[in-house]
Amino acid sequence: MTKRKEERRELLKEDEILSGLEQVARYIQEQPTKVFGWTAGIVLALAFFFGFNAYQESQAIKNAGDLYKAEKILGTDITDEKAELKFDSNKAKFEAALAELDKVIASHSGAIADQATILKINCLTTLGRQDEVKALYEKLSNGSATLRFVGIQGLGDIHLANKEYDAAVAQYEKLLGDVTSKDLALYKMARACKDKGDEAKAREHLQKVLDAYADLDDAEKPPIHYKVKELKDELDKKDQG
Repeated sequence: MTKRKEERRELLKEDEILSGLEQVARYIQEQPTKVFGWTAGIVLALAFFFGFNAYQESQAIKNAGDLYKAEKILGTDITDEKAELKFDSNKAKFEAALAELDKVIASHSGAIADQATILKINCLTTLGRQDEVKALYEKLSNGSATLRFVGIQGLGDIHLANKEYDAAVAQYEKLLGDVTSKDLALYKMARACKDKGDEAKAREHLQKVLDAYADLDDAEKPPIHYKVKELKDELDKKDQG
């Protein structure tokens, strides 16, 4: 293509652009009401969008702030004389945090309420009020995948602590279908079987985990592998003794 043809082509493009702009300008002159309606609609839509986003952001900050009140209490060192919050004892500290967490759970839903529930479980356990924890674990066990794991494991641990070994194993078995929790579930099942006195079954669960990582170097094996090996070594020493 010659230089002249290139210049002509560029001029034609400019003409097309100018022609398009002229048509838009002419339409605005002929249909001002309709164009204003469209423009107003777009402006309102944008205002709603940005306003809604701003509302969500401010609401998220408020929600996080409500939870932070409890987290701040829990993070307080009662022996620190310079601490902003003062408590006579750890019991008083956890009771104060529990009161804030109950407010959060009552007035929020979703992730904030779930986080508050998990913190509440920790507070109740620390205060020795385990009888109130089971219902919270049951609630979490019906939630999302992560919360379900926390809930089911918690219920299994409660049964294990109460020496209800079969019930504990039944809970842990529910976690076997998830690859991310399978190894931990087998380890917990092994502990329950060991405490029950069924060492053969405990070894069976432990060996499944050990076999899964047999081809890996020690540095590549996950932390649960070492807990499993430790428990198996404990069983081995018992047999040898």
